[in-house]
Amino acid sequence: MAATDDHPRMAIIDLGGGAALNAFEVAEESIVGERRAMGGRGPIDHFGLAVDSRATLDVLRERMVAAGAEIGEIQRLGGEWSLFFRDPDGMELDVCAHAGPDGTD
Repeated sequence: MAATDDHPRMAIIDLGGGAALNAFEVAEESIVGERRAMGGRGPIDHFGLAVDSRATLDVLRERMVAAGAEIGEIQRLGGEWSLFFRDPDGMELDVCAHAGPDGTD
């Protein structure tokens, strides 16, 4: 995916079995944390987990909102529906589900 004003250049690498690695191109000086220090955020931006469907993602969001989680809206990013949230330590996490060609899956 080409870079835009609000999103860096990105490649989605299929790891097989439904797993993917999203690699972003960012300037070295914009990476937060000390890369070599244990516990530094370094070059890992966030972790993502996959669920089986958009319906499961909708239910998960409802449960997280009811629990008072710091959470965003479900959004379409490429071929995936994504839901970003923060864990109690402030780490950003992502739960995603495959989106069909018509965007309804």
